[in-house]
Amino acid sequence: MNQRVNREIFRLMDAGAVTSATLLANGEAVEEAAVEARRFPQCSFGVHLNVTEFQPLSTQTEMGTILDDAGRFRGNHIREIQIGSRLKSAIFQEWCAQIEKLLALGITLSHIDSHHHTHTIPALLPVLRRLRHKYAIGKVRISRNVYAAGEPFALKMKKSLYNAALRHVAGFKTTDLFSGLDMFVAAGRGAGDGAKSLELMVHPGATGSQQESELLVNWVKESGKGVRLINYAGL
Repeated sequence: MNQRVNREIFRLMDAGAVTSATLLANGEAVEEAAVEARRFPQCSFGVHLNVTEFQPLSTQTEMGTILDDAGRFRGNHIREIQIGSRLKSAIFQEWCAQIEKLLALGITLSHIDSHHHTHTIPALLPVLRRLRHKYAIGKVRISRNVYAAGEPFALKMKKSLYNAALRHVAGFKTTDLFSGLDMFVAAGRGAGDGAKSLELMVHPGATGSQQESELLVNWVKESGKGVRLINYAGL
């Protein structure tokens, strides 16, 4: 994303609190991140697929509906439109360009996630499946399935169905559970009971993230004593 985010992520990797991260191929500091990542063979690095921010890497005219007048991605506009076959094809080509840039930078890609969770848009499931076949990236982040009180039942069911499709239709291997760290803590004791694997998401270096980073370090030291920390390569 930028140098500030890079520094904070690698600081937490040095501290043993972060075990896995993804790289934003069209971010301004990706080359720096790729070089620094070599210091962390104990961590895994994936691709942070992006169709919501910054300049695309490809020149697909069919992506015009999700670009602004300056040719940059238009935020979450992709969630406001119908995603037809031509746009899917253009997004596939753009995501291929993003993956290939990271491979060219020497990154061994352990898994897939995305900026603003756009890979969990159901219409893009076929695109993910094509990427898995083309690049043999067999692991992906699921949609959040750890909840605090008050989450609508219909939303829970939609997420559950999509996660099942990631595993059984697209053929990905996934963690059992996924949540933001703050949401997981808010869900209370027992939220992860019965799960063999859990991914907790944090955003080091983002605006207002200092408290979250402190929570993470404390969780690893205290609550994390009963778990074994792995990365996506070890999933």
